[in-house]
Amino acid sequence: MKSLEVSIAKVKVAPNRRTPAPDKVKALADSIREIGLQHPIGVTKGFRLIHGRNRLEAYRMLGRPKIPAVVHDLDDLHAELAEIDENIARSPLTAMEQIKALARRKEIYEALHPDTKTGSKTASVDGGKKARSPATASFAEDTAEKTGTSPRTVQRDVAIGQAIPDEIAELIKDTPIADNKRELKKLARLEPEEQKVVAQMLAEGEVETVSEAITSDDEIEQEHVEPSDVLRQMLEQALDAWFREFGEQASNKVAAAILKAIAKSLREA
Repeated sequence: MKSLEVSIAKVKVAPNRRTPAPDKVKALADSIREIGLQHPIGVTKGFRLIHGRNRLEAYRMLGRPKIPAVVHDLDDLHAELAEIDENIARSPLTAMEQIKALARRKEIYEALHPDTKTGSKTASVDGGKKARSPATASFAEDTAEKTGTSPRTVQRDVAIGQAIPDEIAELIKDTPIADNKRELKKLARLEPEEQKVVAQMLAEGEVETVSEAITSDDEIEQEHVEPSDVLRQMLEQALDAWFREFGEQASNKVAAAILKAIAKSLREA
């Protein structure tokens, strides 16, 4: 790594980077004007921004043509991975931004370390198969260590992020559920077309939660009663009626015959 001053005009910001909050940029610009820049931004050799978006925008606000930067010798995938890790570690992300960042991190990590994919094997010299090297942590293990969570939590968050398409995430980014993981989980369970309808309702302010947007038919389907429960209830009602009619002293053979008749009618229904 080396440090130098780079032209702000040359710094490339990935299109999927979140837009900095204007008030934070202004506060940082005021600080830089008073005491100077305390930490340089990070870029690749091709001047792709890795970290320091707020600092970059603060310098731009101050009208300064150049900014101190640390140049990292990274390819595109490693640069994007470093960028995601920087955002996860330091930026106050919404729940939606967090799970989408983790989902993308998984894609990059497994592209860089294909032997860590679930169920993957690496060919051995003698033509057999061997498991991945234990020196390389799985995506979930590596991410859990960096985020201070458990591998299981990482896996669950990634599953939600993978189930919600980018265009749906864009639609709901300014809605109440964008920072509500429970609602995002409900959204992830829907089919893509259903997600789109629900997301549009949320974006237009027609509803505030996924639950409100789900149709009554979906609610009825979710309230499913097991056939065994129905059978049990019918048998209990029939037995109650039988005892009221014949009393507990009636022949066991009669009871057996009645139960067989009930069972037969239920099978034929």
